[in-house]
Amino acid sequence: MKSTQKLYATSIRTAPFAPLHWPLQMMLSELGFDWKERLVLPQAIAEIFRSEADESVAARKIWDLLGPKEGRVREKIAGRSSQIASQVLPCLDGESVLDFGCGNGRVGAIIASSGFHVVSYDVADYRDPELRSGAFDGDWFRRKNGFDAALVVTVLHHCDEPSVELNRLRNVARRLVVIESVVNANLSFASQAVIDWLYNRGMHPRASIPVPGRFKTVEDWRATFAKHGWRVVHEDDLGIDLPVVPEHHRLFVCERA
Repeated sequence: MKSTQKLYATSIRTAPFAPLHWPLQMMLSELGFDWKERLVLPQAIAEIFRSEADESVAARKIWDLLGPKEGRVREKIAGRSSQIASQVLPCLDGESVLDFGCGNGRVGAIIASSGFHVVSYDVADYRDPELRSGAFDGDWFRRKNGFDAALVVTVLHHCDEPSVELNRLRNVARRLVVIESVVNANLSFASQAVIDWLYNRGMHPRASIPVPGRFKTVEDWRATFAKHGWRVVHEDDLGIDLPVVPEHHRLFVCERA
């Protein structure tokens, strides 16, 4: 988690809160905090950032503030898997799919129910217990040309070295379907980093989800894909499609160049 601590020290603790006003208010509103709570919580969060240098301690303190709304988070993201599946299914073809960074496994399960053979992977098996009977392969990178497509949903910005993963994915899949958070005029790097950290660390402090903050602009993602042998054949601007985590998402479909 060294890269997470570095992001916390260099970008999150120093982030200006004025540009964060609207995404933070959107997040807190979605979590069910009333208007009085939404007035004081940003100051409380900012004070934790200012006073606490240790990222893991700060995450636990944020949990004390936001944790009571954990059930609301589960409620808000309950339909997220179906939403993602509807976004990516038209982009898949062939028979075999690598769900790279599968998380709770629900997107992969929906794709499998649509007739694809899905193999899942994440840094740990975070899949819901009832989904753990499906294929999970920590050695996916050894399956040269083993997949028709690889699904990579909001994963690359959590990787310490996205370029390494893009190179390894190119060896195993002929098509790449990516959803990524993008930096733009409305959501700066610092704003994206704070929102991502609040959700993945402040609301899940025990999950040890890495948050190194590898956010890029749309143009930089295109250049990164091209540099590592991927040709973008389709894009879709998904916008802020999950207000409880107000990051701007974009869909990229890539094929080997």
